[in-house]
Amino acid sequence: MEQSHEIDVLIIEDDLKVAEINKRFVEKVGDFNVVGVATSKEEIDTLLDVYKPQLVILDIYLPDVNGVEFLPTLKVEYPEVDVIMISAEQDVQMIVETLRYGVFDYLTKPVMFKRFKEMLTRYKQFRSTITHWTNEQKKLDQKNIDQLFLGNEKGEPSQAPFAKGIDHITYHKILAFIQARGEATTELVVEAFGVSRSTARRYLASLVERGDAKSDVTYGVVGRPEKLYKPT
Repeated sequence: MEQSHEIDVLIIEDDLKVAEINKRFVEKVGDFNVVGVATSKEEIDTLLDVYKPQLVILDIYLPDVNGVEFLPTLKVEYPEVDVIMISAEQDVQMIVETLRYGVFDYLTKPVMFKRFKEMLTRYKQFRSTITHWTNEQKKLDQKNIDQLFLGNEKGEPSQAPFAKGIDHITYHKILAFIQARGEATTELVVEAFGVSRSTARRYLASLVERGDAKSDVTYGVVGRPEKLYKPT
């Protein structure tokens, strides 16, 4: 079920370089239209009122407003606007607070495009689904409800959670390293990140398990087999 028009997006971010990256990421996904970039409270109010976007990509720390503190006002004044947070903030209480205000997703900086694309794809399906059901259906059964809350047609999470001991920031840094190089070995990860071999192997195994990388066996000059990891 596809939407017949693009989803309008307002990016709220005071770092113009980050805002431009986010804008390019949005435009690469398709079916989304960035209507503007707001860097201050005055610009936020103006652009929300003029463009009435369906989706806001919101940073937490802006010069004259805190994004989390702004959420209640945003949800009251623009109840049909959905919000995705993108921030370097990792404080658990602040992140939980965003969930309580109904934020659709929370991404930490620096954002990887694959994760960004997966998030927008889920949001596009979510928006399409609720639009269709609001217009066509009066009641939802449990399967329909699970589809809304769990994020896909089978009512299952789109990807397994990180295993215990796997830090998602380190995970995505190693993923970005492999993507930039095209391939990597355990030794290269050890040298690049200053971690132990066992830690490097654990993160590389997690990349393969989650489908972000694939492994193959290569043989060095002395004939010793070694695993080579490549991005999927």
